[in-house]
Amino acid sequence: AFNKGRFEVEWKVSDGSGSATCGYFIEIKDNTPPSITCRNPVSVSCASAVPAVNLASVTASDNCGSPTKSHVGDTPSNVVCANIRTITRSYRAQDGAGNSTTCAQIITVNDVTLPTFSNPPANTTVPCNAVPNPATGVTATDNCGGAVTVEYLGQTRADGNCASNYTLSRRWRATDLCGNVRTHTQVINVTDTQGPVFSGVPVNVTVQCNAVPTPATSVTAVDNCSSPVTISVNN
Repeated sequence: AFNKGRFEVEWKVSDGSGSATCGYFIEIKDNTPPSITCRNPVSVSCASAVPAVNLASVTASDNCGSPTKSHVGDTPSNVVCANIRTITRSYRAQDGAGNSTTCAQIITVNDVTLPTFSNPPANTTVPCNAVPNPATGVTATDNCGGAVTVEYLGQTRADGNCASNYTLSRRWRATDLCGNVRTHTQVINVTDTQGPVFSGVPVNVTVQCNAVPTPATSVTAVDNCSSPVTISVNN
């Protein structure tokens, strides 16, 4: 089949006296471009999920036969990060006469999933003399892979009914490569449930009524949470 070119058609007749010829030219011109249809737009969460180029997914036809399909290229736009961008994927259909048509499929890559802490510090209740240091080595992962930055943001304190009863709130922040952020708060309840411990307490004695000693003044006490300890005599 021809869809481009010029051809001559000639007739020849002859009789006993001789012969004669006549002819005309046929010029074939295909000016109609092929039609091509790309797949519908698609959205994915991560760059790793962008579908592969697939010529079989593109349909094309031509008035003079079957056109040739090809992938023109992928053009990124609206790039925020590797996992937030728009990809314009272009395909071309070209017929035997050089007529061509293109179409484009829009692929949207949009990572909106927050990272996940791998080992978040758990809430706990501790005595006042056993408050732990802020946890180190806190890590997080992301659904799209890549490094996740984890930062310790510090702590706030809420006082309770005494100086040794209070609550600490410690916060960490995990940020993925596209700026998605998740925070984690560890709550530490600090309590004082242990009484002070005496030292230098006088031993029990039996005395005459006229020899009752005065209250000892050397009695001391220590506390696991606070110092000094107030000592009073109850007669």
